[in-house]
Amino acid sequence: MLSPSARRAATLLGAGLVYASLALPMSADAKPTETLSNGATVELLSKGKGPKQTLRYAPEPGTTEVMAMTTNLQMSMDMAGNAMPTPAIPASTMKLAVTIDRVEPNGDIVYSYEIADAKVDETTETSPEVIDSMRGSVEAAVGLGGVATISARGQTLSTELRIPEGADPDATEQMQQSLKNSATSILPEKAVGVGAKWRLTEEMNQNGIDLKQVTTFELLKLDGDAVTLRVAIAQETLSTTASLPNLPPGSTAEFVHFESAGTGTSQLDLGHVSPTSSAVEVALDMRMAVSAAGQAMEIGTAIATQIDIVRE
Repeated sequence: MLSPSARRAATLLGAGLVYASLALPMSADAKPTETLSNGATVELLSKGKGPKQTLRYAPEPGTTEVMAMTTNLQMSMDMAGNAMPTPAIPASTMKLAVTIDRVEPNGDIVYSYEIADAKVDETTETSPEVIDSMRGSVEAAVGLGGVATISARGQTLSTELRIPEGADPDATEQMQQSLKNSATSILPEKAVGVGAKWRLTEEMNQNGIDLKQVTTFELLKLDGDAVTLRVAIAQETLSTTASLPNLPPGSTAEFVHFESAGTGTSQLDLGHVSPTSSAVEVALDMRMAVSAAGQAMEIGTAIATQIDIVRE
């Protein structure tokens, strides 16, 4: 059984790209908001300048690519204003192998995926107990995989998860959430040029919290299939309450404060579904009033996350 700190860390390992919001005015060349099949909306804010190109993912069937994602976390907590001891969390690296099974006539991409390797970096700042707990959770995710379908624009259309025997429930749940909220950058419908900006708005549930997420993309460079994006995301809660895991029956949790923001860039090769490289820094700060067994207490959590992705 993992310790509470290790379980929190394991749950956070699969967090997708989270970035800061960009306040962008509507451009005169923008089109009306487009609603995707999953209810999310895409809004073209600017078509950019210079030559225009229609951006679509077009990988070769039968090819396999391996994506390595390294996550570094720093976390602090306080209870009723008193700082709680929080162990240093070691960095973790997961390697995801993706095989393109087929590309449908309409451009939809069907691929198989599997966590091929996972490890925890040992550091002198982390206690052996935390490292052992993290290692057990992370390594148990090896073999976790399945099949997914995305559109040529990067929208996740369906996922089917295959769970290996002995997989940690927290890691499995986080993997499922990550698949529902694919890290594949959504591409605009219309042809765009350098400087183009578009915005994706969607609703999701992460770790018992109902969220509205607004992601803004800016096209920084365009050279054939090579695309460089600046990505920004802002999250806000859709409810004043949350259904947090591990709370006793009858307990309640209400938000006092919630802020999630960060920034990053992503380099794409449209002949692949995973990014060539990506570097992201994320900050989450939230406070909750928790009532349990007739007692009320305010709990604060701050998490700084750095996620680096490289296609090998």
